[in-house]
Amino acid sequence: MKGIIDIHSHILPNLDDGASGMEETIHMLRIAYEQGIRKMIATPHYHLGRYENSITSVKESLEQVRIETKRQGIPVELVIGSEIYYHSEAVSNISLGNVSTLGETGCVLVEFSPGTSLSYLRQALDFIIREGYTPIVAHVERYIEVTKKLDYIAGFIDMGCYIQINSGSITGNSGMKVKSFCKKLLKNELVHFIATDCHGVKFRAPEIQKSVQYIKKKFGDDYAKKLFIENPETMLLGEYL
Repeated sequence: MKGIIDIHSHILPNLDDGASGMEETIHMLRIAYEQGIRKMIATPHYHLGRYENSITSVKESLEQVRIETKRQGIPVELVIGSEIYYHSEAVSNISLGNVSTLGETGCVLVEFSPGTSLSYLRQALDFIIREGYTPIVAHVERYIEVTKKLDYIAGFIDMGCYIQINSGSITGNSGMKVKSFCKKLLKNELVHFIATDCHGVKFRAPEIQKSVQYIKKKFGDDYAKKLFIENPETMLLGEYL
């Protein structure tokens, strides 16, 4: 499968715990292209007190990478975004123009600590929605409380959220328990996006074909196309899934 859109990546150099420099960024982009990825949303962490990348610095880094990918002939399109570690002030900074949504749409990629309580997650997601954005819950399989019951994930969707899981989680990179949970989510159609959440070449590289083949085998080509191509395309157009 080609034409994949990766909505969650730490591809930009020297902004967070992702690519350590331009050389690694380019290596990651070559891997992504070989894996069938043709568009990537760069989502550097925005974490108050830790990674407070301004939208200006992200745009500058993105443009530098675009220039280098063109020079080296790597046909992967890059789109601006961010992964926000939830804090009400961080969400407010979106409206102030200090943090980017995904592709400058109304969608916000948001993450939490693995041990975050269910009640806190619900309150946070409700706050984001009331602020006028659509939350995309990043790597939902990491949050211990919500893995206890599929109804919790369904509840997030009913609120108006989208759900993202990592490609490596599907194929067992995070253990068999997580893989089993992801399979249940997929079987019950409780997933909107599958992304690499890539951070480097050696650690969590932008590899996605193994998960593509898994989805195609277990659930069919149409479902795979929806998760890896159609849903991301629709989201980036600012349309509802």
